[in-house]
Amino acid sequence: MDIWQVSLTPQASSLQSAAFVGDLAKVQDFLDTGVDVNQKNTSGMTALQAAISGGHKELLELLLAKGADGNTSLMNGQTPLHWATHSSSAEVVGLLLGKGANVNAKGERDQTALHIASSNGHREIVELLLAHGADVNAGAYNNRTAAENAMRANHREIVELLISKGADISPLHFALYMKDQAKAKGLIESGADVNKRTPFGATPLHRAAADGFKDIAKLLIAKGADVNAKENWDWTPLHSAAENGHKDVLEMLIAKGADVHVRNQNGRTPLWYAKEQGHPEIVELLRKHGAKE
Repeated sequence: MDIWQVSLTPQASSLQSAAFVGDLAKVQDFLDTGVDVNQKNTSGMTALQAAISGGHKELLELLLAKGADGNTSLMNGQTPLHWATHSSSAEVVGLLLGKGANVNAKGERDQTALHIASSNGHREIVELLLAHGADVNAGAYNNRTAAENAMRANHREIVELLISKGADISPLHFALYMKDQAKAKGLIESGADVNKRTPFGATPLHRAAADGFKDIAKLLIAKGADVNAKENWDWTPLHSAAENGHKDVLEMLIAKGADVHVRNQNGRTPLWYAKEQGHPEIVELLRKHGAKE
């Protein structure tokens, strides 16, 4: 169904359509005739959200002055602030925050605006949100934080900014996510917690195994890393190495006591992932050590 289709009244449909195209005079006319500024269409869309989608700042100011609710949400939970953040409009984000938008509102998949801005690498919006009280450690789907979103998108400066504001990401995890092995080595040798977990429950050894960093994995284990550590879905470093085809890391993990029979929450073993991803050498090695699906 078209997101602009409205099941309430023709006037409401016209209000939202006018807002989307930025027809200030027409929007004013509809409001003057008594159309509810916060009326929604069948998708939960208001004129305010339509104006944000169209990028019409002057119209946004009019709607807010007329009582538009800056915290109203669509059926998927997205608020105007989420929409403005998606559009990468710092000016609109600032306007909404100045009018009382809830900076920590959770939308689709429990993401806040900070999660979105961090994923997009939009530093100005991240700074605006933090200045207005954004929770730097808010958890979204799978308990993922804004800093983890930024790391996965390789936005180094955003991660550093979030860490400076209290993001619960260890420098060691950050270095490994950024694939900076020299930095990771220095941190480990300087006493970094080698069993520190992310909100996902992953340890540095999970990351090193997934990326095939044998020397880092070896150093982590020498410093006390748990070779059979399970993250939140019961994946071990051996699962990660097997799935990604890192034979040398896998051999070392097994030599250090990794359980080849371990199953994650889906009931799957490292052998299952090695077969699924097409790594015959890994399959052979695991079977040599008695692994079964």
